[in-house]
Amino acid sequence: MERDPGRRVLAVLFAAAVGNAVLLLALLGEPTGWRGPRDAGFVAVAVGFAGAFGALTLLRNRAPRVALVAAILTVCGYYIAGLPSIGHPGVTLIRNASSNYMVQDVCFFLQELGVEVDGIGTTTLTVRGLSVIDTDVAFAPSEDPIEAMSLLTAAIVTGSELTVQRCPIEFLEIELAILAEMGLDFDLSPEYPAENGKTRLVDITVHPSELRASSDKIHPMPFPGLNIDNLPFFAVIAAVAQGRTMIHDWVYENRAIHLVELTKLGANVQLLDPHRIIVTGPTRWRGQEVISPPALRPAVCLLLAALAARGTSVLRDVYVINRGYEDLPNRLNALGAKIEVFRD
Repeated sequence: MERDPGRRVLAVLFAAAVGNAVLLLALLGEPTGWRGPRDAGFVAVAVGFAGAFGALTLLRNRAPRVALVAAILTVCGYYIAGLPSIGHPGVTLIRNASSNYMVQDVCFFLQELGVEVDGIGTTTLTVRGLSVIDTDVAFAPSEDPIEAMSLLTAAIVTGSELTVQRCPIEFLEIELAILAEMGLDFDLSPEYPAENGKTRLVDITVHPSELRASSDKIHPMPFPGLNIDNLPFFAVIAAVAQGRTMIHDWVYENRAIHLVELTKLGANVQLLDPHRIIVTGPTRWRGQEVISPPALRPAVCLLLAALAARGTSVLRDVYVINRGYEDLPNRLNALGAKIEVFRD
């Protein structure tokens, strides 16, 4: 057995980060206007492994103070380049780090292990590592803002009143600001701490509302901007709003194309290019048989639109939804939906 538990933790986390980088290599396509190597995935992996190699070299050499600069603002890049610093007893300064909820969760976990991490929630992290980590901890990751947004969207598109508890408000503030501008009526409870003692939670109650199109295009940005994983939900929300809304998914090469599938359920979605769509509402949803796209959030958008549709809808090939959500059909059924899971 490995004698140093700290290095065992480091090895597991580092292996997971490298695995994510390899997945990026397989999935990322060539971005529009790319002038460098043929596949952007090679760039992401090259940056990640370069950071990992450099960080591990610094770990081995025990440099007293090290500064790392992430060339690409990415969660995976932070994991790969930053995690080796926890076993480095000196000070590691990580600049241009992602500051979203996943990175913050990792930082909170490292603090539980005794690693000093300053600057959590900013783009500059100062890590004071330990040469040996030998402690037992119990840790609860923070609540998922994407899950919360999924349930909020279900209430919005079906015109229902729903309270979603334990929502991490820090990671939903921009989404709620856009929804408020579109006319959504909602209430927030007083804030209270998550089980990790760090994340700020609220209960959000959504009321049936007459929505209007956003006055500006809706697009994602790195935290504290609109979460890239929450962007697709605004396509199905815009479909029930009065007027035309532009959705600009500038991060993913083809994901916006999958949102055009909402037209099969009655939405008016115009594809401008692989990154931009215009959604015109309101929509009179109708039941239909559709096949889930390979993208997780657009697939969930189809499911949520089907909840609002007249008649019966059949959604096939839902593996991607089951991969991203735990028992989502039964959780929606507990709220009053009528979803039957079947296998042909």
